[in-house]
Amino acid sequence: MSRVYYEIIMKSAIKSFNKEPKTSYPCLKIVVGNTFIVLFTAPKTGTVVYTEDLHDPVGLWSSSWGEENFSHFNGELILSNDYCI
Repeated sequence: MSRVYYEIIMKSAIKSFNKEPKTSYPCLKIVVGNTFIVLFTAPKTGTVVYTEDLHDPVGLWSSSWGEENFSHFNGELILSNDYCI
């Protein structure tokens, strides 16, 4: 049985690449996979402002968020006092 080898010439190029922007504070970031958004006021420091997760309620503040698990939130978030008593 004989083998046939083909030479394949391929060109590849990156047309566009979206790098994470350099973080400036304050900023909104979202956890991918779990839907909650944190308003960061400094590195690793911020308050949950939106959540669908009962373990991380709105208003939860931390100075030790794992910021590497977050991505920049580029949407619109509306805050209101509708549920305040």
